Amino acid sequence: MKKLSLITLSALSILFSSCLKNDGKDCCTTPFQPYIGYEINGTVRYADVDAKKVGTDSLEITGDNFDAKLTMHVKYTGNGKYALQGNQARFNIKGTGSSVISYNLKADTANKVQIELADTIKKVAQGVFKLNFKRVSPAVAGYPDSIRITRGQFALYLPKN
Repeated sequence: MKKLSLITLSALSILFSSCLKNDGKDCCTTPFQPYIGYEINGTVRYADVDAKKVGTDSLEITGDNFDAKLTMHVKYTGNGKYALQGNQARFNIKGTGSSVISYNLKADTANKVQIELADTIKKVAQGVFKLNFKRVSPAVAGYPDSIRITRGQFALYLPKN
């Protein structure tokens, strides 16, 4: 029993001390995990996130899951607050069959994205957003006329170029 305890103690000390020998690398932090999440009309949703460069100065952030897609266009200059208007954001819900219910930004509300951390060396960004949409497709039973997205958060890889 003493032998087993000594072996277990030795193995644990080696395991835990391996993080102390980092040779200039950060071995003890978790890897960056991209995500997008938000609350829509009171329901929390998560989706796969992607970012791509559009033109010379814009960033398109997309959150896509099996039944809905959120797209935001930001004239990206790094950390800061960005007011969105017009067609800079849209939300689409996959309806029954091949139907899609489309929403555009409401003009009379504050729609904003705030990029809180943009690391151009690691090519990552994190931020928050709040958006209000109105339906632009014909009325479909069971789908609201407007959608309010609150508590939106994202972490993503920035495009390479």
